[in-house]
Amino acid sequence: MVMSNSLFKNLFRKIRHFNLVLIPTDPYISTKSYKISSIRILVLVIIYSLVMFISGFYTITFLRLSSIFLPESYYESERSEEIKKLNEKIIFLANEVEKLQINNNKLRNIFNKQDSINQRSNEKDSLKKKIKGDIFFIIRDFLNKFFYKIQNEIIFLKPVEGILSNKFDPSKGHFGVDFSAKENTPIFASANGYISFAGFTPEYGNEIIIVHQSDFITKYKHCSILIKKAGDRVQQGELIALVGNTGMKSHGSHLHFEIWKNGKPVNPENYLLNF
Repeated sequence: MVMSNSLFKNLFRKIRHFNLVLIPTDPYISTKSYKISSIRILVLVIIYSLVMFISGFYTITFLRLSSIFLPESYYESERSEEIKKLNEKIIFLANEVEKLQINNNKLRNIFNKQDSINQRSNEKDSLKKKIKGDIFFIIRDFLNKFFYKIQNEIIFLKPVEGILSNKFDPSKGHFGVDFSAKENTPIFASANGYISFAGFTPEYGNEIIIVHQSDFITKYKHCSILIKKAGDRVQQGELIALVGNTGMKSHGSHLHFEIWKNGKPVNPENYLLNF
């Protein structure tokens, strides 16, 4: 082992320098010789190797020769990963398109209902107002002449055609009465006033609140569709919403109707004229 090391050292000393001889083909040109050290040759070899490695790497990359030089298993795994990502994107887009279609169908149904409601209300509006208005004024004049003066009092009419299913019971937290009716049955303003609120609440669903004279307020809850909006002035018997089953406290299609006087709930049965 010691002998081999000494031989290697002696050999390295002998080849420490090289002579590069250039012999021209023309016999009239003299031969040239250059002395090159082994360290320079080593540096040139390293530089040449780096240049070839870098150029080869970029050549394979830009010319897409990876499928030729790389193992097939690596190429297949990379392709399967790309296919998996594309499948996930396609599934995500398909789900989004399905959601958009569902929302579009819901909006289309709502618009169709509103169009049919508006058409029916336009056809029956004049007749409805005439009948309800005539009955209201006849009864009012009769009471005014024979019983008591009601010029400055407010009269409430039944807001929907339905059956009384639940009565006023504040001890159980029921501050109004329930009228059972089919879904999308018209709901009318019980008296003249302006709408202070028209929107959705988690407990009572779509709700409308109307402020009347003499510190009265009426509330219409669990509606399916609201026809009027906040700030609108409404006349007695005017269409404001449709019966529904919205809100966490609703169990079946019905209208929950409340009357409040001076900030306190009162029994609607004592105020509705045509109850």
